Amino acid sequence: MARLRERAERVAGPAPASAALRQRHELQVTQIELDMQSAALAEQQHRHDEARRELAGYETLYRQAPASYLTLDLRGRIARANLAAGALLGTTPEALQGKGFERYLAPERQAAWRRFLTALTREGGAASLDTALFDGIPGAGAVRIDANLDAGNGACRMLVTTTGAAAARPGAGALAVLGGALHVAGMALAGGEGTEAEAAHALRDAQDRLQRLAAHLAGSHEQERQRVAQQIHDDVAQNLLALRLDVVMLRARTSGRHAQLHRRAGEVLAVVDSTMRSARAIINSLRPPVLELGLDAAFEWLLGQFSTQAGVRSRLAVPDESLFAEIGQEPGLALFRMLQEALTNVRRHAGASVVVVGLYRDADGLAMSVEDDGVGIAPGRRLVGGGGLSLIAERLRMMNGELRLAEHAPGRGCALTIRLPASVLA
Repeated sequence: MARLRERAERVAGPAPASAALRQRHELQVTQIELDMQSAALAEQQHRHDEARRELAGYETLYRQAPASYLTLDLRGRIARANLAAGALLGTTPEALQGKGFERYLAPERQAAWRRFLTALTREGGAASLDTALFDGIPGAGAVRIDANLDAGNGACRMLVTTTGAAAARPGAGALAVLGGALHVAGMALAGGEGTEAEAAHALRDAQDRLQRLAAHLAGSHEQERQRVAQQIHDDVAQNLLALRLDVVMLRARTSGRHAQLHRRAGEVLAVVDSTMRSARAIINSLRPPVLELGLDAAFEWLLGQFSTQAGVRSRLAVPDESLFAEIGQEPGLALFRMLQEALTNVRRHAGASVVVVGLYRDADGLAMSVEDDGVGIAPGRRLVGGGGLSLIAERLRMMNGELRLAEHAPGRGCALTIRLPASVLA
């Protein structure tokens, strides 16, 4: 804040000797500082968005790469692994974390591995080792390890490549998702070498892995939204508040004596207030603070915001309000996001005048309904594309839930029902 003030003063030039001109100069400095802060905020957001996109792209490439990548700490324990490494070692990347890599090697090769790791840790650089995985895992057989020491981070990064019979054995390869299509690498289905049962098993395994990946990404996305919202609140919003106090004081000092300065201070104050409202709107879109007050308050707030912005009447119908307290934190957040997506869908496409949201128990567990009196959704457009209902359906698939849409009748609105298993209730 102080550095921006100094830069603004340098841009505005030295303060004049006259008291009246000094007040005008102070107002100019304040306006320049506000412009600089807005530009800095926009640049910070741009850099953050770019970094997040690059990180997301790297994480996706790393996790879904067909080659087996692992990161070990200097004691030989697995800190990170991708899907291919998990498939090679017969488990998931998450299950590998904290395990010693040595346990996956053939017993007669473990001593050589320890010597290799000790030498790599002591000498640094890169090194290779030809060894073998033990017989009890899918990748059993000869492998080559290409390792690099990252001394700064206390890590050893490895590429593990099958070199013997394991490389050609059906079902031993890695599962990778490339360009949106599913490939089972290393499984020879042509010429009768692989069986239909093996292919079906590999496909189910890949779907399970993708479901876990999607759940992890959803959780990471929510954490990132919360972090950015907190950062804007702690830094940008607080600085804007301090700037507003300065402008209010300047406006009060010019009242009745300097009409032009007073009017200009009022204009700057309006800009500051508008920027503060924008900051609050960004925070609310990322992570509404009302979520900390409970799911019932969050639903009421979301419907109120929807009615104000869309001009559509809304009502929350909950026969038993104690149900809110029984919903776990993560399922509650997922319900909030799904309702948010459903209401966005109504605002953009339905042309509705009334929306009713219901939350109740049913025979299977928990149900949430969203009904409107708009144009409805034609069957051919119900789960098309990557947004709207598709996002809701994907969230529900990760939670073992179900999305149902009432039969389409032109002009009779849309009724959407989200069902979740009883496990989401405490």
